[in-house]
Amino acid sequence: MGSSGPPCTRCRKRGLSCTVNRSLQMLLESDTSWKSSIESEIRGLKDAIEKLANQASLPELAHSMHEESLSPNHREGSMRQAPISINPGSRGVILDADSGPEALPASYLTEALPATITVSAASFHEDIISRGRISPEDAKACLELYRNKLDHFPYQILGGYDERSVSSIRADSPFLLAAICSVSTLHMAPGDFNACYEEFRTMHSSRSFAKDINLDDIRALCIGAFWLSDISWALVGTAVRMATELQLHRSFAQALQGHRDHYLRARLHLLVYACDHHFSIPYGRPPLTREDDAIRNARKFLQCAHTSENDARLVSQVLRWSLCTNVFDTYGTDTERPLTEPAISQLRMFCISLDSLRTEWGERFVVNAHIGNYPSKGVALQCDFAKLYLCSHAFRGIVASRTTHRSQETALSVDNIAHEGIISALSIISTVTSDPEVQSFFDGLPVYFDVMLAFAVVFLFKISRLPGLFRLDVGATKRSVRELIEVLRAITATMHPRHLLVDLTNGIGHLLQRWNTMEESGPSNTDRSQMFPSIHRPDESTSRPTPDTELGWLDGLLDPRFMGEYDILMGQEMDFAF
Repeated sequence: MGSSGPPCTRCRKRGLSCTVNRSLQMLLESDTSWKSSIESEIRGLKDAIEKLANQASLPELAHSMHEESLSPNHREGSMRQAPISINPGSRGVILDADSGPEALPASYLTEALPATITVSAASFHEDIISRGRISPEDAKACLELYRNKLDHFPYQILGGYDERSVSSIRADSPFLLAAICSVSTLHMAPGDFNACYEEFRTMHSSRSFAKDINLDDIRALCIGAFWLSDISWALVGTAVRMATELQLHRSFAQALQGHRDHYLRARLHLLVYACDHHFSIPYGRPPLTREDDAIRNARKFLQCAHTSENDARLVSQVLRWSLCTNVFDTYGTDTERPLTEPAISQLRMFCISLDSLRTEWGERFVVNAHIGNYPSKGVALQCDFAKLYLCSHAFRGIVASRTTHRSQETALSVDNIAHEGIISALSIISTVTSDPEVQSFFDGLPVYFDVMLAFAVVFLFKISRLPGLFRLDVGATKRSVRELIEVLRAITATMHPRHLLVDLTNGIGHLLQRWNTMEESGPSNTDRSQMFPSIHRPDESTSRPTPDTELGWLDGLLDPRFMGEYDILMGQEMDFAF
């Protein structure tokens, strides 16, 4: 309307009279003023809530306020990145005709999202803190413990993202935060382990079928697998599948060319390989990961522009596990089958290769700011573990081999390998009992170390039942085991009761009690000639005990059923009854 009053321009053109409805105009002006005032107040309220959320470490609250303030188009784009629920039967497949003929077969197929998707609103808000499982302050303490100590034992799973705060991890990956809190509270005597652990298990169940998987999911699974003994194997399986789906193995070549993102992906691929082997080889399970180009050429990874000493430590472990995989593939799991002479020769070659790895990496690492001399001492300890695993193969099919003629050279070779296994077992126990710094590591080392320490004790117990067969001072060995129990009790005093090492300490104590009882009942009469009949003298072949009564247990020394009987990955009770 013009400034001169009615009629308005529209009415003037049409020749109509025009009157102003003052009440309507005032109402519209009032509505506009009210709306502007309310919007201003809402903006101020949102700013205040975001400030409070940041001060209270509640990023999901600030995130939800931000989502509400987005434009409709922007909000839709953000929601599409959230976890989605797809209506079964509505999926489609698109054939990609633009790929070259050299492309992988399945790369021609692209899964099409359905027309209708629903977003879980809870996915933006729920995590281990918002659900009341742990307080923000305790979560921060858990992150500090994990980042400053635990993460450095398996060569920094967090990788290049180790400086993230609780708030950023909550916003990026609630699953990763749950893993960190679960593992950290396991190493705290009171702690909130049970609540954190159950939350992590629940998240694992939901993430197992998620389509929007990411690298943090794999990191969370590896963290859980290294320390949460009763679900480690399930976590490893999921981690390997996710790593394969994200094709981490294809980043190795680009990592060598200097791409940082591919370096982090390739590094995580090596970590998944090591994690998988921690819970396959010792239990007689075929590894889920394979010896691909990245594993066969692991040393080349150190040529990446972004590598550090932690990467060298990781590569050294990959090389050891690769050797153990070759041993597993060569000898299988049939512990009742005697080793042939070519197999014994190959076993000696494996021993030489392992000694070479120990020489190559044993003195390479310097003191770590977080875990002291563990980088170098850890190499020695893990090489002893590998040597014990390797040399225990010398006892395979030992009863059946009594009827098999072996040359004196072969028999002596088996004898030497068996003694190397005994030396490795004694060295493992001696290292833990004599080195206070190594003792300080054991309240944070992954499950594998606890398992192999227990195996070393059981190995020596069984060997001690054959006095005169090996150069083993049984009395000194029992004293070492008794001292080990005292050390382990001191270590586990500040650990959560559900930690595996607590159960193993009790199990070793019960074993020693039985050991003493059996000693009181009298030693075995087995002598050295009964183990190696091929080097008997004619006058030494009289009155042998039957295999079932004296030597039968030897066939099961490294039987996967031995580890399966006490398979902590399946949550079975630790009972050292034979």
